[in-house]
Amino acid sequence: MNLLYRTRRLLHRAALRPVMHLMGLRIRNRSQLPAAGPAIVVANHNSHLDTAALMAAFAGSTLDRVRPAAAADYFLRNRVATWISLRVIGVVPVNRRGGADPLAGCRASLGDGNILLVFPEGTRGEPGRMERFRSGVARLAREYPDTPVIPVHIGGTDRVMPRGTHFPRCRGIELNIGRPEFLRDPDPATALARLQQHVAELGGAQ
Repeated sequence: MNLLYRTRRLLHRAALRPVMHLMGLRIRNRSQLPAAGPAIVVANHNSHLDTAALMAAFAGSTLDRVRPAAAADYFLRNRVATWISLRVIGVVPVNRRGGADPLAGCRASLGDGNILLVFPEGTRGEPGRMERFRSGVARLAREYPDTPVIPVHIGGTDRVMPRGTHFPRCRGIELNIGRPEFLRDPDPATALARLQQHVAELGGAQ
C-alpha cells in the first residue's frame, strides 16, 4: 500500500469518522454499500458534508476505491484545492463548462473498478428540496449495464451545514441506503425518473 492510501485510511479512521460521529451521523442499511467496484452510488445533494458523510460510511479497506465525482471548476480552482481534491479526497473531476466530455473521468474511474459517488442534481439545491436529476448518471448506467447503482438518501446535512456556511450548526445526519439496482431501461429518462423516485422514497422512510 503506498503512502497516499495509508494517509487516506489514517484520515478516514482518525478524523473523518470521529468528526461525522460528533455530528450525529447514523447509517441505515450500511451492508448494502458496495465492498468493491465498479459501482455507482447515487445520492441527493444539499451540503458539502454530503460527500464526507458518504465516505465515512465506507470501510477503510474500501476507501481506496471510492471516488466522488465533483465539479472541476470548484474543486480544482487553485493548486492547493486541486492537490487536496485529487490526492486526499480522490475526486473525479467533472467539467461543467463545456468543451471536454464531462463524463470522461467517470467512465475511466468505472473502467478502473472504482466506486463512483454521484450527485445527479449537479449542485447543492435548496435546503430539504431535491432538484431534478440530470441525465449523466443514466448515461453511465446505460453504458455500464452490469454495474450496480445504489440509491442513497442523505438527510440533515442541509441543517447541520447549510450552503454558504463553513462550520456545523447542529447535529443529526442520516444516510438511508437502498438496494442495488441496474438501470437497464432502454429509455434513459424513464430510468432516471425511477432512480430519483427511489432516492426520494428512501428519504420518506427516515
